[in-house]
Amino acid sequence: MTPAEFIEKAVYNSMGTMIFAQQKEGLQMLLDVRGWGAIQNMFPTHLEAAMFQDQLGQFVVDAINEKIEREKVEKNNEALNKVIEVYIPVKNPYTGPKSL
Repeated sequence: MTPAEFIEKAVYNSMGTMIFAQQKEGLQMLLDVRGWGAIQNMFPTHLEAAMFQDQLGQFVVDAINEKIEREKVEKNNEALNKVIEVYIPVKNPYTGPKSL
């Protein structure tokens, strides 16, 4: 099993500042967005700090989901290239038939 297969899709819960794997069987906690001690001192109000913490959590979720989608596309491209190699020969005038 790969990490992408385990996660399936990442989701962010702002109430608990946690990142979950959304699987067919339900949610599985992956990460807890930490750093409140530092984050709360970076902004003039706690509301702004909380909004930043949520933005950070969503940023991580988006990065995980983009990576999962990229791996799916790469895997599909590899499978397609194998099919092309087998079923679509290219005729080379110098050496005869050859796969792509």
